Amino acid sequence: MLRLNKIIVCFLFLFVYASSLHADESIYGFTEVDYFNMKGLKKPDTRTIQATVDKQEAPVSQDLWIEPAISADGKVSYYKPPQVVVDFLDNPTLENGRAYMTWNQQKLEKITKAQEVLQELASEMNLVPPTQPPQGASATLVDNNPDQKSAFAAFFLLKGCPYCEREKELIAQLFNRPGLHVEVYGKNYTEEDIKQLPFPAKIDDGISRQMGLNTYPSVFIQNKYGKRLIMPGLIDNDTFNTLLEQKT
Repeated sequence: MLRLNKIIVCFLFLFVYASSLHADESIYGFTEVDYFNMKGLKKPDTRTIQATVDKQEAPVSQDLWIEPAISADGKVSYYKPPQVVVDFLDNPTLENGRAYMTWNQQKLEKITKAQEVLQELASEMNLVPPTQPPQGASATLVDNNPDQKSAFAAFFLLKGCPYCEREKELIAQLFNRPGLHVEVYGKNYTEEDIKQLPFPAKIDDGISRQMGLNTYPSVFIQNKYGKRLIMPGLIDNDTFNTLLEQKT
């Protein structure tokens, strides 16, 4: 009898153990359990990958001008043009067009100012290499040199340009240097403005445009080795001397 009771207890223990396996499928991965040989079918992986959603992101309305952009990490963001642009595109009236042009002009002025500052910094740090001028325009300048054996420099100034005001100090010093002929051209200057300069100058009647210049001040140099160079931006005496001595 005692032996029979032990058998029954063992059987009940195995039955309870097998039942616990069936109840907790997540631990062993079985969907069905054979209580006699403990064999079963592996539970298939039904998990799916879902993109991360930014819960703080505002819901996107159905707007014609909103464009989705997907970053490298898979996050979706949305771009909408400034309201003044949207107003003009949605309703292209003269009033909205005038507001759009004013906004665009202000933006371009800021971009231009930023480019001028970067140009000046690059020049001061010698990050802007001299460029080769157009042959026709540079030949016209050199023809103005009465002494073809001396070095030649032509400075281009723009009225109202603060960097041009700072360049005037160097130009005045160069007029007294032997072996160097200096010309100065003023853009947007009047005849009266030219007379107020501390050195001889001429009105820029298009020569800077022929040279392809869009930065002021700028200087064109033909040095004693016959090298012709254009250096845009504000330069100092040391930079000017370096250009005069450049052979290649």
